[in-house]
Amino acid sequence: MKNAIKNFFIFVVSFMIIAGILSVIRGESGLPFEDTTTEVGIGTVMKQIADGEVAKVEVQSEEITVTLNDGTEEVAKKEPQVDFSTIAFNYGIPSSQLQDIEISIKGRTGMQVFLGSVLPFFFPFLLIGGFIWLM
Repeated sequence: MKNAIKNFFIFVVSFMIIAGILSVIRGESGLPFEDTTTEVGIGTVMKQIADGEVAKVEVQSEEITVTLNDGTEEVAKKEPQVDFSTIAFNYGIPSSQLQDIEISIKGRTGMQVFLGSVLPFFFPFLLIGGFIWLM
């Protein structure tokens, strides 16, 4: 009985550690519960660019983070296959207006790619192995 309680405690602690690591990795800033941005539509972002209200645009996979001239940040979602310049062209924004804005394109880090592709397959084996080890 004492051994079963010890094994259960070890399993729960290891599960909490794994969950904590995954939640930190999932958070882009390292602080997964901090959310200071406002989510807006892509049309709103393009209107703000056309009006000259945008200072900086950061594109990361399906997410466009926009920093306005007053310092506020907004986030818009885009389709994964369409690049930002194509979206701006489709909304009729001239390229000369995009040259005044700081635009940065960020890819996923190596750790995000690795964990996103390997962990969904490895975690069930780890979980089943934990159950077998506890029995």
